[in-house]
Amino acid sequence: SPWPSPSPPPVDSPLARAHKWRLLVAGDRIEVSRTVDPLASERTSLWGAEEDSVSLTELAGHSRKVCAVALSAELLVTGGQDRTVVVRSVPSLKQVGQLRDHKGQVIGLAFSPDGSLLASGSGDRTVCVYRTGPAGIELVNKLVGHKHQVYRVAFSPDGLLVASASNDQTVRISRVVDGVCEAVLKGHRGWVFGVAFSPDGSLVASGGVDKCVRLWERGTAKCTRRLKGHSGPV
Repeated sequence: SPWPSPSPPPVDSPLARAHKWRLLVAGDRIEVSRTVDPLASERTSLWGAEEDSVSLTELAGHSRKVCAVALSAELLVTGGQDRTVVVRSVPSLKQVGQLRDHKGQVIGLAFSPDGSLLASGSGDRTVCVYRTGPAGIELVNKLVGHKHQVYRVAFSPDGLLVASASNDQTVRISRVVDGVCEAVLKGHRGWVFGVAFSPDGSLVASGGVDKCVRLWERGTAKCTRRLKGHSGPV
């Protein structure tokens, strides 16, 4: 049976802390709060206690459950079961667009390190890569190849590659410029739920339902380490 739609991971980033924001996702809405104590955002996560925050606004826009959240210096984007990506400007939080390029729920979202690119992963087994800019958001490529829904996406530090983790038990590394898949990382014994690049881009880490984290050499696509210790999916 299909894996239930995930809730977004905590948006606890330097950008979010700079705005002193907490983002709380509940169903099809997002509540945005601002910390009262200027230091509170440094000592608690965005999903921390509510007594040291005040509500700013509640963001609507999705017709079904929100499954993914990503934040850049200029944009806040959310993906949902309604198959759309809602785009809001930062810090005004005004909705400036809605992307409708997927035919399935949007489960994964990530910005490139410089914020110029956005990737979305979906239950339709594809990854959409967009370029962001003053003129709006433009679809650059639609990556195909996965045989099951794409659960998480991540950019390489230079923004030239995007990694996609899927329930087909693989991670695909694709070029942004032309969509060509450079490598398919195989080895997990179950769905892959998370993926990330090392700071220098030479390694890829992935975690999945098989309770382990695998480290891969990006250049050779070989698994160099298999880290155990979790009692449940990573």
